[in-house]
Amino acid sequence: FHQVRTAQLLVLDDLGTENTTPWAREKLFQIINYRYLARLPTVITTSYKLSELDPRLASRMADTNRCDVFQIIAPGYRGDKANGPNRKRGRR
Repeated sequence: FHQVRTAQLLVLDDLGTENTTPWAREKLFQIINYRYLARLPTVITTSYKLSELDPRLASRMADTNRCDVFQIIAPGYRGDKANGPNRKRGRR
């Protein structure tokens, strides 16, 4: 827990998609809050709007004095099934 909280850089990918217990949500908040207060670099990706996340996390992520929020509008990396990279050649 200490190593995650104090890592030089922490990347949390797909925040909000996990099905967590109250204990796990509290631990996640403790990690993010610690890093927020210590001003440690943290990258968080999510497909959710800030308003859809835990309000305690969203309030820290929305603080423009400490955070930069970038909205990336792009399809999933696999694309849609009909036109994705795994479709059979010659079919349209």
